[in-house]
Amino acid sequence: MQLKGSFLFLTFIFLLSIYKASKIEACPDFFWYLMDGKYFIENKKLPHNNYTFLPSEEWIAHSLFFETLLYIVYKKFGDTGVYFFKVFLLSFTLFLLIY
Repeated sequence: MQLKGSFLFLTFIFLLSIYKASKIEACPDFFWYLMDGKYFIENKKLPHNNYTFLPSEEWIAHSLFFETLLYIVYKKFGDTGVYFFKVFLLSFTLFLLIY
């Protein structure tokens, strides 16, 4: 019984990851993430602009590693690559958090 419950739970985690990853362009910050990653790759320094709606003059590098990986995957594999990257990342993260 324990094995069946674990399998169902892992299936739920995977399906939840698929659902969340399918919202790629639904996130209003998705393309700003790509811009930050592109800027960092091309210039080898932190971006100096804050693209959000917040009235901040300083840019805070809270997710630069993710943004850079996202840009690399998007550049090489397009939307499909980003989709699978997000499914993997979400599944892996949820698995680590729960187990």
